Amino acid sequence: MITLLKIEWLKIKKYKPFWFILIFLLILFPLATIGAGEFFKNIVAQLTQGQPDIVRNNLPSPFDYKYVFLTSAWINNGLNIAWGMLLILMIGTEFQNRTLRQNVIDGQNRSDIITSKLFLILIFSLISATLIIISGIISAAIYSRSGTLMDGGIPKVFGISFVAAVMQLLFAMLFGFFIKRPAFAVIIYLGYTIFIENVIVYFIFRGLLGFQYGRLFLTQAADELTVSPERIIAPDNVDSLHTAAPWIACTIYAALILFVLYRYINKTILK
Repeated sequence: MITLLKIEWLKIKKYKPFWFILIFLLILFPLATIGAGEFFKNIVAQLTQGQPDIVRNNLPSPFDYKYVFLTSAWINNGLNIAWGMLLILMIGTEFQNRTLRQNVIDGQNRSDIITSKLFLILIFSLISATLIIISGIISAAIYSRSGTLMDGGIPKVFGISFVAAVMQLLFAMLFGFFIKRPAFAVIIYLGYTIFIENVIVYFIFRGLLGFQYGRLFLTQAADELTVSPERIIAPDNVDSLHTAAPWIACTIYAALILFVLYRYINKTILK
């Protein structure tokens, strides 16, 4: 395990896209949360214009310490796409430079190719989950009206954010290994994740067919792990799936992805 981690570190420490995306996300996570907080503050100000202060102050806010970490996870979950792009670029570059093929010739176990990328996924996901918690703390310090008491659910939100990031990156790894050309794979990945899957889920499954469990279709299952502000503040007014449903779907998807990838890497001819 340590050896695989050292190998991956040697690959990324001089890989400029990694540092560029890392710095980009270090800035973007808190900015996205603060921006959403400012937007919510302005909306509340408009809706409560002319109302007594007691009315405004008693309105529940997704940026109060009680809810802010769930809100931060919901806002920033989509930014994991950037980690997916980075992973695809790294895998595609190794195919392009025939690094994987040379490693196998030099005696590396084929399964270790996938295992080493799983270590990267875990590291990227830990960073992502940490940034979500930090973003929540920063935005709550600015917008919370409920004092400074930290929410005891931070470990739970951290875990949910971590799993959501892992799932997004597992799907990204499929694009990297099966398309192989980095630039083309990133374009297909972005097109599918941002556009095609949303059309399938929201226009076909939910719109035309009225099938609510269509929200568990592939990467959308990872999105369902996080909770929207509407479901946080007024859970009775929003339709929601059974709590266990996205977890079951993600477990099945993760098992299938790993099975396919390990089988693929052990059967394919690396060129």
